Amino acid sequence: MEPPGKNQLRLELALVFRFELLQIADEASLSELVSFSLDRIGELLESPFGFCHFVDSVGERFSRVQWSTNSPLASLADGSSAPLAETFIGAELLREPRPLALNHPSPLPGTPAGRASEAERMLVAPVCREDQIVALLGVCDKSGDYTQADADLLGFTADLTWEVVERQRTREALFASEALYRSLVEDLPALVCTLDSSGRVSLANRGFCEFFARSAPELIGAEFAQLHANEEDWDPFTEVSPAQPTRDHLVSVQVPRGERWMRWTIRALFGDDQAELRGYHCVGEDVSVEREAQQDLERANLRWRLRSQINATLAHSEDAEELLRSACEAFVSHAGYRASYAQLARGDDLELEPGRWLAAAGRLPTEPPAFELAREALATRSYRVYCHLPAGCLRIYALPLIAHDDRLGVLCLEGKTSLQLDHELELLDELGAALAHGLRAFQLEAERDESLHALRHSQRLESIGRLVGGLAHDLNNMLNIVLGNANLALEALEAQHPARAKLDSVLGTSERMARLVRTLLAFSRRQTLQLRSLELDSLVRGLAEILQSLLGDAITLKLALGATGQMVEADPVQLEQVLIHLALNAREAMPDGGQLELTTSWQSLGEDFARSHSGAQAGEFVYLSLVDTGCGMDEQTLARAFEPFFSTRRRTAGEELGLGLGLSMAYGIIKQSRGHISLESALGKGTTVHLYLPRIPTKAGDKDALEPAPVALAPPPPHTTL
Repeated sequence: MEPPGKNQLRLELALVFRFELLQIADEASLSELVSFSLDRIGELLESPFGFCHFVDSVGERFSRVQWSTNSPLASLADGSSAPLAETFIGAELLREPRPLALNHPSPLPGTPAGRASEAERMLVAPVCREDQIVALLGVCDKSGDYTQADADLLGFTADLTWEVVERQRTREALFASEALYRSLVEDLPALVCTLDSSGRVSLANRGFCEFFARSAPELIGAEFAQLHANEEDWDPFTEVSPAQPTRDHLVSVQVPRGERWMRWTIRALFGDDQAELRGYHCVGEDVSVEREAQQDLERANLRWRLRSQINATLAHSEDAEELLRSACEAFVSHAGYRASYAQLARGDDLELEPGRWLAAAGRLPTEPPAFELAREALATRSYRVYCHLPAGCLRIYALPLIAHDDRLGVLCLEGKTSLQLDHELELLDELGAALAHGLRAFQLEAERDESLHALRHSQRLESIGRLVGGLAHDLNNMLNIVLGNANLALEALEAQHPARAKLDSVLGTSERMARLVRTLLAFSRRQTLQLRSLELDSLVRGLAEILQSLLGDAITLKLALGATGQMVEADPVQLEQVLIHLALNAREAMPDGGQLELTTSWQSLGEDFARSHSGAQAGEFVYLSLVDTGCGMDEQTLARAFEPFFSTRRRTAGEELGLGLGLSMAYGIIKQSRGHISLESALGKGTTVHLYLPRIPTKAGDKDALEPAPVALAPPPPHTTL
């Protein structure tokens, strides 16, 4: 029986022990904490040795043992894993979990090997948590027997010790877990960071710091979104909610080694009540290589789709307009352009009013600036890229369509972004070349058809000319006999002879027939021309008064003579007849009045003009045009205008058509003068007659030795060429 004062002292010392235990708990390891507890408990219970058997997590086997520092076995780590129920002490404590005092001199059956198995006296207290033994804490070798008071004190101090030990074990496990987490996070190849609720970086791993080429202190506190300056409008925290806390984002970021693409998985962290936002976990992966490969694949697919579509368009289109329209639709539907429009070109000019296009697809701006851009691209023969344009246009490509140095048209594409990509320009350049070759093929085919048509027409006129020439020659011979005999008969008759009137009628009719024959000979180019050098401007100027009188007061004659001093070789009488006949034709086309304009100039015609106009030759010519504002001619009339006995006049009530020899005579005279004549006309748009006469070079130093007109004559729109 212990004295009451001693028990009170022990209790006070036990409380001091607890205070000391708590003091060293923050700095001591678990092993140091257990050794300190065993030493202090041994002092309280006057026992030289103490031990602590740890039990596994399921409460079935001993896991390890630790001794007090003054035990001879303190340096040993007993790894015995004997089943708890197979030891005497374990079985007793499992049956009744309370402190057990053993004051026996002999070893206990089933006690694990060690100092405890050799102890003369032993006091063991179980440490229980949730009805399961988690450890056995004991002392041994007291000089006297262990009492109930010793057992109660050991149970009390064992619980105190285990309370601190358990907290220390939890703390060490937390530290180990955190160290493992940090080790894993630091060694991860991915970019990992933690953000506070405002989106600022609070933790960043090594990969994150290396990617942004900044140290951790520099990154702590930085706004996560601001680190991605390429994405001005990017908000990584939109649409985050407790129901959907995780979002994936693909964004670009500019870092010292260039632009990179990142795939971020951002998870919002909410409190237990799912209302308070505490921060974000962010895991990022550099997918630049993957994205570049994906973009290469997309570009390859785009090239394949566009090439296939353009090739199909080239194969199935029947004309240039259909080709451009189908190409524009392909660029909008397959390449993702917002709008596409194109136009054919003639020379350096676009035959188009601003805002109107030959082919168009997609959304067209109200006032597309592409018209002027297209003209500039066509003039410079190179593509143009324009960004941030008015009327809502972000980017426009103006691509000239050029084949064999011929400017055939312009293709304009409106992009969805202002970003310009080199691979896009390469693809457009390649497809533009394919379209240009397609347009060139249509152009060559049209030129071939036109040339064949002109050749057949010319051959037809030549055949008619040979036939008419032969007939006119024979008629002329017979008319000479008729005229000769009629004149002889007339001379033999007296003045009052009744047959003279009949002979005069024969002579008059024969003279008219002779003029008709001369006209036919002119068409067949068999008449004799009195060629001499003359200045065309002087001839026109001298004939102006006669022409005005023939035209009448309702028609204005306008002269624009620009070939002063330029000489041609022609028969002036026949040339005057040509102009008079053409003026009369113009008068018939303007019954209600109008204007006839005569224009002259010096033109140098190239091989291209000669190839596109059957019967024409390259060289220097004095050009004369007669432009009226009359009713014009349809295509069928225009095609036969130069045929003899085909009248271009319209039949009206009570009025007969003309003989149809005026234009055929003009054709023959100009051709016999080694010149070229063609017509251009359309219903309601008047008629233009183009005359080209070979220019005679002037003497060196002559005041009339002028340079040709600075702008060569552009090929007129489609018309009959002979």
